[in-house]
Amino acid sequence: MFTVTKCNKAETALSVLREHKNEFDIVISDVHMPDMDGFELLKHITSEMDLPVIRKNLLFIILLWRVLHMVLVIT
Repeated sequence: MFTVTKCNKAETALSVLREHKNEFDIVISDVHMPDMDGFELLKHITSEMDLPVIRKNLLFIILLWRVLHMVLVIT
């Protein structure tokens, strides 16, 4: 079983991730967002935490090696 947390803005997602560090196993993010693009969000996440990120418009399949317990979805 896993839990999904949805955020409508990248800044909100970063706040949630920072407040609940080590509680999420993966981030699924769109690339085009109003407050920050997905690439900028990815820079913040990879510099601050150890989380795999799946961007919505990727052409490649990313294999995940963790069991999902909590997921953060940013749309």
